[in-house]
Amino acid sequence: MKFLTAIATILLFASCSSASKNTNTTTNTAKETTQTSTTVAAKTDTKMDAAHKAQCRLNEDQRTIALMPKGDGCEVIYTKMGQAKMIASDAKGTKHCDDVVTKIEKHLTDAGYTCN
Repeated sequence: MKFLTAIATILLFASCSSASKNTNTTTNTAKETTQTSTTVAAKTDTKMDAAHKAQCRLNEDQRTIALMPKGDGCEVIYTKMGQAKMIASDAKGTKHCDDVVTKIEKHLTDAGYTCN
């Protein structure tokens, strides 16, 4: 009987320590998400120099597509309803980013938006 009690106690402590690890992972993921959102928002600030920036408008709806240089590569930041989001990136060169910007601009103009 003492043997079963000892095993149950060990399992109880092992399961408690696992839950703590999962909580830390969730907390770290939330912090990383917040940092990423902050970084994306900072990159869409008008003070940043975009290699290409298009503003598209349909009535009161405004969308922004910005190709941002990043090291040897690039990032594409898309802003819709005030929410900025990185939608594409390339570590070397800008071809992929250029293609994504062109594709989004075409989709928006096909939907009736006017881009400049």
